[in-house]
Parts: sequence; C-alpha cells; structure tokens
Amino acid sequence: MPLTEHVHAAELTRTVRKGHVALSPEERRAREAAVRFANASVGLEGFRVSPEAEVRARRFIDGEMDLAEFLQRP
Repeated sequence: MPLTEHVHAAELTRTVRKGHVALSPEERRAREAAVRFANASVGLEGFRVSPEAEVRARRFIDGEMDLAEFLQRP
C-alpha cells in the first residue's frame, strides 16, 4: 500500500470510543467558540443559559455529542 494511502494517527480529527469522540484541538476550539458566541447572544437578549443547557454545551465541547444531538431539545 502506498504511503499516501496511510492515515497517520495525528491527522485523525476524531476517534470513536465508548460514546465519546476524540476531537482535534481545532474542532474543540471551534466548538468552544460557538458555545461562547451563543451564550453571549443569549445574554445580549436579556436571558440566561440554564444549568441544564450549560451541561449539554460542555458535553458537546467534550465530544460526547455531535451538533445534531446538541441542537435537539432534551
């Protein structure tokens, strides 16, 4: 098999393991930034993020759920 067909482990952005997804540093930073932006937007509207929503956001950032799961109502 040619070397170009091998995928080096460091290049993998996600690895599924026991319900968690190992995120690349870039993906994790992007998720954190998206959650910060959403929280700021909610705050500017005069609302507060519920503790339950904060837990779900942390699970999203940590790779325990994907975007579709995160956006679903609990």
